Parts: sequence; C-alpha cells; structure tokens
Amino acid sequence: MDGFAVGDFVFNTTAGPNMRSWARGWVWRPGYMVPRKLDPSVGRISQAVGVLGILGLTPHARMNLMASLQPTVMVSAASGGVGQIAGQFAKQRGARVIGSAGRDAKCKLVTVELGFDACLSHLSPSLSADLTAVCQAGIDVYFENAGGKVFEAVLPLFNQACG
Repeated sequence: MDGFAVGDFVFNTTAGPNMRSWARGWVWRPGYMVPRKLDPSVGRISQAVGVLGILGLTPHARMNLMASLQPTVMVSAASGGVGQIAGQFAKQRGARVIGSAGRDAKCKLVTVELGFDACLSHLSPSLSADLTAVCQAGIDVYFENAGGKVFEAVLPLFNQACG
C-alpha cells in the first residue's frame, strides 16, 4: 500500500478476524478501514490501543460527534475502558451520567473516581427497579456495551426524541 514501508508502525481497527493483537506483518485488503501510520516520535505506539486509540475513538465518535447530547446518559459496562471514557465525555458535555458495573468496588470506582452521578450493579436482582428509581425522568442516550439484562432494563425508560 502506498505510503507504508517495512518497519512502519501501523494502527488499524478492522484488520480482520486473525489480527486482534500486535502483529509483525499485515496485509491490507480493500473494504477494510484504511490504516493509520503511527509516528513513534510523537508518543509511545502502545498509546494507539489506549485512550488515544480505539478505547478513546469509540466513545468520542458516539458521544462528542452527536448533534446534541441530552440530559441523562446511561452507560453500561461503565467501569470498562470504553465505558469509562464514554461517561467522561458525557460529563464534559454537562449530562447526568448513570453507569452500570458488576461488583460494589467497580460501582464505587465509577462514582467516586470517575464522577458518574450513579452506578447500579448489573448483578442486582432488582436492576430494573433500581434503574427506574435513579432515572425517574427517563433516559435520553444509552451507550450500549453489554447487552442482556441492562439493555432490557433501559429500554422501557427511553425518552422520546425531540424533533
């Protein structure tokens, strides 16, 4: 591919089913996302797989590129890499942010360290009731990371979009 040479560091989020980690070689095929050359003089190449890479790109695209962010945002898997960043972007935009995580320690991280307004355990047998109590005015935006029980609890609480 033009612009790339042997020894270049390349970042590509859709390299195919067998390229889920660091690799020494790579073949680009049309139809996949165009790769990006990484410049090691700018920063560590490992940052491309952290907040400056796909972990940051996904929530940035979903949260910051939305036309208007509504007041209440629900983030599933809020203690995970993508969920943490999605919640931070929503907080920066002034949203009330509710998260879901597993154990109490993860929920504490989400509220105390990350500043979410609340965090509910997806392990709770009363998850739907807990979410309804915390989101009495409904949910405007849902950042889906986990599916299952959390997704089912969020659906009835969605507010109708304006416009």
